[in-house]
Amino acid sequence: LTDADAVFNAQPFSVFPPTSQLSVACDATVVPSDWREAPGMVMAGFFFARAGVRSIIFIKEVLDYQAHHPEQHDQQAFNQILSELLVVDLPVTVMHPRLFPNGFQYFVKRTVQREGGAPLVVQNNWMMGAENKR
Repeated sequence: LTDADAVFNAQPFSVFPPTSQLSVACDATVVPSDWREAPGMVMAGFFFARAGVRSIIFIKEVLDYQAHHPEQHDQQAFNQILSELLVVDLPVTVMHPRLFPNGFQYFVKRTVQREGGAPLVVQNNWMMGAENKR
């Protein structure tokens, strides 16, 4: 699932571990060994959910949480459900930040370019709030 502001330079599917039901991108510049160790929040605007009952349940849980907490941003809802014990049976991995950088790391910090890398997908927008994205 992706926001409209993600740019795909190549197909990313081959780098997602086959045992992972959910692969998430985060704003980290290092690869956390586990999504729980990811600094900050994982991004709700770009993630890979492998087809299956458990992934569908996770997405439904996020949407239900959002419906009951409309004051919270979708990323807050995504991270809230991800952090709850309800996903203990959901295999989650973190995408490599050099292959899936956010827009700030790619366009401002230029981390990937300085290291000579080639990202698969760039999540372009790093601005907070709907008003700032217009």
